[in-house]
Amino acid sequence: MKRTIACLLTAALLAAPLAGCGQTSTPSSAAVATATPAATAAPTPTPEPTATPAPTATPEPVTYTPGVRTEDGYTNTSLGFLFSPSENMVLATEEEMQALMQNGADFVYGDAPNSDQLMEQVQQTAAYELVAVDVATGSSVIIGTETLAMEGIDETQYIAAIQQQLSQVDAMQVTFDDPGTVTLGETTFTGVTYTAAANGMQSSQTMLLKKIDNTMCMIVLAYSDPTQYPALLNCFTTISAV
Repeated sequence: MKRTIACLLTAALLAAPLAGCGQTSTPSSAAVATATPAATAAPTPTPEPTATPAPTATPEPVTYTPGVRTEDGYTNTSLGFLFSPSENMVLATEEEMQALMQNGADFVYGDAPNSDQLMEQVQQTAAYELVAVDVATGSSVIIGTETLAMEGIDETQYIAAIQQQLSQVDAMQVTFDDPGTVTLGETTFTGVTYTAAANGMQSSQTMLLKKIDNTMCMIVLAYSDPTQYPALLNCFTTISAV
């Protein structure tokens, strides 16, 4: 049941398109990147340094290319990472991902007067690319995208829109922390951690967002225990390092 609420909430988030514009944990630290202290050494005399050119920054991708899912994992060249499931993880099939998105749309829009129109809109603008569930811990990873109706929307505004839409869902209470940043692979995401409560259960999740052109890329890590969060992050590897 804990896995169910985690996946339903994630589906609800991805099922909240912005096309309308045209277990308890301590989640506050999860979505904030921690700087690694620089290594120190005893000073030694050295020759006068010569100027070296600054390293060339990796250019941001102009358009988004969907990731590729296989039986062994998932590779996303646009975001620069390889996802390798842990030993106890099971990857959902295409049919299972479609059913999960439908469940999320029902959860958010089921009582709305124009629910059919909203659900059709979801299917046209949002998609799951990966769903992985750890059957031992109940933690999960969902990767998806949404085509934005307005190109000017950024990650922070997207989070604000999701907060506003989820606040109107009577069956669910969501508490958001302040946004931060998290780096996966070669990409720095805008991240936010939140706690959701529904049907007497709670789930903590960290949502990572990266906008590429008019596509909002979303990674949602769900966990009932904050110690599971680092294990989920360890599933992501930089492509160039493989």
